[in-house]
Amino acid sequence: VEFNTTYRIDSWGWNGPELVTRVAGRFPRGAELRILPTMAFYPIHWAKVAKYFRDEDPEDQHIVWSQMAKETYLFHYWNKITKKLVPQPGSLMYKVLNNYCLMCNDTSTDG
Repeated sequence: VEFNTTYRIDSWGWNGPELVTRVAGRFPRGAELRILPTMAFYPIHWAKVAKYFRDEDPEDQHIVWSQMAKETYLFHYWNKITKKLVPQPGSLMYKVLNNYCLMCNDTSTDG
């Protein structure tokens, strides 16, 4: 309801993260509202996401992979930055897509 009644075409933030903040502010924290850490949905900062499409720095990629396995529920891919990137075998994003992508078969270009 909040999204539909307050939508602003000129503000991604207002319709996204700020929307969640507005709605969450209406509920007391506790049984009905649990605020999760950034790692739960945005485990990789937009400025660093491209490096995880490459098979480099395997120690760092393993650390992030292990942390995501324990703490991440959903992964935001930062499509504006990553839409033309192809994950290299061995990269973190290759592992994520091959282990957890729910609709990859529906959206792939080869079938």
